[in-house]
Amino acid sequence: MDTRVVCDERSTWVNAHEKADRVRIQGAVQRRSHTSYPIQTHVDVVVTGADGRPLQRVWTGEIFVSRRVPGKGPDWTAFEVTLAGKLPAG
Repeated sequence: MDTRVVCDERSTWVNAHEKADRVRIQGAVQRRSHTSYPIQTHVDVVVTGADGRPLQRVWTGEIFVSRRVPGKGPDWTAFEVTLAGKLPAG
């Protein structure tokens, strides 16, 4: 299963697990800029077919991404979504 991240404001990592008839997508987001305030956002997950057409779309609820404070430990905010049904091969 190929995962690609398309993002403009946040650094992101993502991992997908297929089990039985569900696909669980877990990841985390981190602010890129060093602004002094947190942001409220959501993560869109779009599953595309081999031809590039969207097959399924789901998004997280609103999550708060803390501001980055260098030297103060991890500042990643985790997210998780579940896609129903099996994904087509390819």
